[in-house]
Amino acid sequence: MNTLRIYKRAYHLMDVPIEGGDCGRLCGRICCTAREGWGIYLLPGEKRMVHTKMFHMKKHRRRRYNIPRDIPYLYFASCDKVCGKDSTARRYRPIQCRTYPLMPYMSGGRLMLIKNPIGQCPLSIKQLNKEFINRCFRAWEILITIPEVEHLIEHDSRLIRQGKPFAPEDCRPVH
Repeated sequence: MNTLRIYKRAYHLMDVPIEGGDCGRLCGRICCTAREGWGIYLLPGEKRMVHTKMFHMKKHRRRRYNIPRDIPYLYFASCDKVCGKDSTARRYRPIQCRTYPLMPYMSGGRLMLIKNPIGQCPLSIKQLNKEFINRCFRAWEILITIPEVEHLIEHDSRLIRQGKPFAPEDCRPVH
């Protein structure tokens, strides 16, 4: 399967609400609010899936940022507040926005989902829609068939185990 098809399949799988309705009402859309210096990395090859008018994009190169050796650069996307205001823009959100507050974690070659320790999502794991969790997991299973994505998740998981940038106790498996 080619990369574009993999991303389209993952995006489709993640088109399920995180909980019973608009979770942004609970926290004032904190994860969709632009803050100075905040943003997300797009996955390798994901840029063509994302509505670039929603973000300010910068290339972060491996020589300056902590990026795996086989990935020369990643796009760092800073939200320009469109997503939180424009409901039609939501369908162009990147994978990391769609997955939040969950994130992939790999240990011993095994994929898990953990609650992302970055951010301030007020929802507990128990409040998350079970279908959301299951479909996110299936999407990440598909995404890690892209070698660069798998290497990035392994790299980030290694950083988590080393206590950078997250504390290991924050990494309890959800799925």
